Amino acid sequence: MLVIDVSQFNGSVKWDKVAKSCDGAILRVGYRGYRSGKLVRDSLLGTNLKGAKAAGVPIGVYIVTQAITEAEAREEANYTLKQIKD
Repeated sequence: MLVIDVSQFNGSVKWDKVAKSCDGAILRVGYRGYRSGKLVRDSLLGTNLKGAKAAGVPIGVYIVTQAITEAEAREEANYTLKQIKD
């Protein structure tokens, strides 16, 4: 099984080509800022969600965590769900 990891650092993704060459993609939802502690959305998440869906590419998602407490981990999980809700 070939699954690719996609984030804003990949730039524009040609999802039609991904659909032909991969079994799926895992998309970065965002991250928790190391210094600020703020949750930050990946700037291309919306574009990548729409592109993958349109091309029929199965997806998963992840957040780069900096959680050091259970409360922060829950906050990150809820943030992730909120970002992919639609």
